[in-house]
Amino acid sequence: MATNQLLIDDRAAWLKERSTYLGGTDVAVLLGKNPYKTPAQLFLEKTGQLQDSAGRKAEMGIALEPYLRRWVAEDLGLTIDQIQEPIRDPEYPFLAANVDGSIDLDQPVTFGDRVLSGGSLWEGKT
Repeated sequence: MATNQLLIDDRAAWLKERSTYLGGTDVAVLLGKNPYKTPAQLFLEKTGQLQDSAGRKAEMGIALEPYLRRWVAEDLGLTIDQIQEPIRDPEYPFLAANVDGSIDLDQPVTFGDRVLSGGSLWEGKT
């Protein structure tokens, strides 16, 4: 099973799981919107012919994610639950998303000029 903790503890296992689907970052590559990777590089990564080239910045973001989740939750006074597995499209299981967390709000919360209510997904970036 792919988890964010697995990503930190066993990157090879996570990358193997990740090779079984296309995620949002992959789609950005395929649409030419990712300046750091070409579609050919993505193909080689997905087929195991090229090692993932995410680098230290991605590794840093992964390491900081639990802290960012906690800080945001504390600042907003809510709970952000970690999502343990990729969310796969039921009709097209080769499409999936690794989402950083979920928020289930009992009451609306104001965040900047937005009001959040109900269930939401949380994606943290550093």
